[in-house]
Amino acid sequence: PIYARCMELHDEIVKVFPAHMPDDCVPEGNKDKLWSELERLGGGLYAKHKALRNKRKRRKIAAALRGYAERLDKVVRILEKGAREV
Repeated sequence: PIYARCMELHDEIVKVFPAHMPDDCVPEGNKDKLWSELERLGGGLYAKHKALRNKRKRRKIAAALRGYAERLDKVVRILEKGAREV
């Protein structure tokens, strides 16, 4: 029964973070959509000071991170709900 519940949670989480959807991954290096978007905006792992000083780019970088954070919050709520039900 616990395994069945875990699979239900898995299915809910995959709806929030699709595992293998073409829209969520780009071909080069299997990077996810957020990673690619941050790199394109200049706000990736090796963000340049110039990009972060640009108000328009900084807004877009922050929006991308907020969107990802909202999805993570949904996953946390799913897991918390599942933990209460087990």
